[in-house]
Amino acid sequence: MRRTLATCLVLIAAGISSFAAQSLAADVRPLPYPFGNMITFSSDVDYQTPWEGHAIHRYLNEELGLPITDSFWISSSTGGDNVSALFKSYIGLSTQPSRVGQHSVYGLLLRQWHRGNIDTIHSWADDMLPQFRRVLPEPLPLSAGGISLDLKGAGEWMRAFEAFGGKDARGYQQLRMVFDRDPPADLVVEAQFADGATYVFPAETTARLRMGAGKPPSAAPASVTIILNEPWPVGVMPGRDGPFPALTGLRIKSGSCGPSCAVNLVAIERDNFSRWSVLAEKDTIDLLNIRPSSLTSHGGLNYHPSFEGPGPHYKPDYKLGADVRQESMGLAGAAGTHGYYADILKQTGFRSVTSIWNGDPSETWSFHRGVAPLASVFPGFYALAKSHVSFGDVTSETIDASKAALVKLEPRLEDFDLKAYVCTVSIYCREASQGSTAGGQIALGRHLIAKGASVQHHWYTHFGTVRFDPTFTATSEAPFPPVAMEEFRKLAGDYYNPTGELPEAKRVWVPPSAVWSNYRIVHSQIAQHVSVNPDTSAVEIASFVDPVLHEKLPDPNAGTRDLHGITIYVPSADRATVSIDGKPITSFTRNPADATGRESITIVDDNTPTTFFNRLPLEKLGETRVAGGTYQWQASAGQASEAPPAYAKLTAASREASLTFAPNDLQLFNVTHLSWSYRIRRDDSRIAKAKLEIVWRTEAGAMVSVAEGAGTRPPEDADTGRWIKPFERDGNWHAVTVAQHDFLWKAGFEKWRVLPLALGKIRSVEIRLIDAEPGDILEIGAMQGLRPTGNAVAADRSLLIAGQVVAPSGRPQQGVAITLRNEDGSTRTTATDAGGYYILGKVKRDSLVSVSARTASGPCSPKRGAELELRQDEAELDFDLSACAKKESVSALQ
Repeated sequence: MRRTLATCLVLIAAGISSFAAQSLAADVRPLPYPFGNMITFSSDVDYQTPWEGHAIHRYLNEELGLPITDSFWISSSTGGDNVSALFKSYIGLSTQPSRVGQHSVYGLLLRQWHRGNIDTIHSWADDMLPQFRRVLPEPLPLSAGGISLDLKGAGEWMRAFEAFGGKDARGYQQLRMVFDRDPPADLVVEAQFADGATYVFPAETTARLRMGAGKPPSAAPASVTIILNEPWPVGVMPGRDGPFPALTGLRIKSGSCGPSCAVNLVAIERDNFSRWSVLAEKDTIDLLNIRPSSLTSHGGLNYHPSFEGPGPHYKPDYKLGADVRQESMGLAGAAGTHGYYADILKQTGFRSVTSIWNGDPSETWSFHRGVAPLASVFPGFYALAKSHVSFGDVTSETIDASKAALVKLEPRLEDFDLKAYVCTVSIYCREASQGSTAGGQIALGRHLIAKGASVQHHWYTHFGTVRFDPTFTATSEAPFPPVAMEEFRKLAGDYYNPTGELPEAKRVWVPPSAVWSNYRIVHSQIAQHVSVNPDTSAVEIASFVDPVLHEKLPDPNAGTRDLHGITIYVPSADRATVSIDGKPITSFTRNPADATGRESITIVDDNTPTTFFNRLPLEKLGETRVAGGTYQWQASAGQASEAPPAYAKLTAASREASLTFAPNDLQLFNVTHLSWSYRIRRDDSRIAKAKLEIVWRTEAGAMVSVAEGAGTRPPEDADTGRWIKPFERDGNWHAVTVAQHDFLWKAGFEKWRVLPLALGKIRSVEIRLIDAEPGDILEIGAMQGLRPTGNAVAADRSLLIAGQVVAPSGRPQQGVAITLRNEDGSTRTTATDAGGYYILGKVKRDSLVSVSARTASGPCSPKRGAELELRQDEAELDFDLSACAKKESVSALQ
């Protein structure tokens, strides 16, 4: 069945390609303009500490501008301090220090997710505790009198794993009883512990956590789970620091059974993962608006949180005792088991998964085989395809032998210098799936590109294992070995083309992992749902229902997210318009002719905009300064539908007029495009002569400029930037979207450690009218940074507001009341936790809100400002109470 479906998908794609040859409607470029190749990474989070992940993304995403992502776990099975997981217990967030500033682990990971640095989960849980499973020698009949079970003989290994993870470790929190059929609804469980404590789990609890709850009694095996070390309503035990005392006995009874009710206990299990832990944590995940579209299966010790296809099971030998489960079965997609949660993943927005065992071949696709086909193993999901390569086995193979094996697969690697990227002393600097050798994966792809190949490498790796490389010590400043850091910098060069000398065939697109997976799904089908008017270049896209996902693409709630990167050939890019199901969109770039001689448009994800200004006046978002003219903020009431909701109006009084805006606290993360809407006009009958120029200045010292006109160097001698064609001064509004990978670069870019792009903290935005005549008017609005994301959208399209409150001492402040006021008049209040964090979930998208902290001297506004237009998840709306105190002091003096 699996292979048949995979074959069908390939045939569908082949049919689309045949259609493309005959119809203008199918002229879709293989990759976004101007790229001829794709290289990115799918990094499993194994062994990656939170501080290490922060260092990796500081280098890749913030210094190099590479939107490369990795993964995390939702839940840690051990509660260990260095695990990159949001939860460290059944429903307890990872509040331990992250070793990055004053952030907790969950606080840091939440920020990394909503910055776009993480976009994949590596199974729901890290699965690092083996499962205790005792199959009873003889089934024990359930009765009103009860079953008494002695568990004192669990062995030393059980006590050792109870303490695994150190202080506050979660221990074995889940106890599962397996019956030969559904037990009655009045099942009661009494748990006995080594310290003499006894806790009774009433029928209300056992009825909620059972397979088959709410269904007719079944004759098939059924399980009931109880949760230890959690208070009501999850469990009945008070939460306490681990390790908690050993479980020594159980008493299980059902009053309705009488002497017997033909239900037998056949086994008991203890572990830290089940469908119930997913359900318990899902509400918080929804509140945090973490909605991944990609899952990679981890494995661990049980495999239960992972997907596994049909076939033989891997059976490791732990040598820990007869009661250790050996099968290691992936249960995520196995309906009817305690570990099944594929249906919950579908509700959350997942689209692509990998299997830990018996997956589709595309999941481990060898680099030399070209582009992996789309396939599906599990109903409702695509197989997430990853590129693999072998750099050899350090224990049994010389580097020369490994090189010979590569050449046998791909002769163009004859002069590839493998020795420069691998070692001879450890798997962590030899195997291609380890972070230290990521430079070798990049170099291999770049080598093939230089030889004339076109590559699409979605490299499988583990960035976090760099710290086990004996030849190198990873630090926050140098998270990879020097050779790998240099290759990442070269990859950034192939992405941005700072010399301007790379032809399209050598340009490399570097998308986030989940964005690439979604791109493959949509790109394989979109051609037959696109039409292009040959006279007007109007592009019309019709949504469709995907045959595997059974959902509409593009998602109507997610703007253009699902179409990011889709590049469609048109007769004239300058005249092109784009609509989806008849609704016009403006987030697309207009591209010159590529190597085929044809112009095109590329659609850009507009679902996660970082707003410079849109509805709120500039003076509410920062400081403004005007020179050579006058400035007004105006609403667009009564204007044409294409007008932004509000805009800045700059009227020239001299040859050059400028409006400078210094935002309070605006940072751009993983922004690939800049967008705005404008028009230049006059109030009299004359045609305005002025031209637009915009200059962004960053805290890192970069100057980025975009201006009307033409040239071979960045406008205004900026570090990077580009020229755009002037629109007609026809009184109409015109939307502009520019790609940072299309910028021109000033000579000397090699000296920049942080590449000079519109990324990081924005110090100012200067909007200029140049070559103006008095009375020329610029009206500009809807300025935003756009970044692609794989994060799904809530059904009600709501968003998150969260942040941290820091006291004047520099420490997080607990117990601060935070109030959210919405423009609709509604008000919500919460308080900061021990880490100073507050969370306000499910806030209406596109609303104007004010968020304030209550202090002894009065309300305090966040660093961003007193008001906010909520257009993306805001996980870093932070408060600095010392700044508020200074403002109060100044006010008192005045």
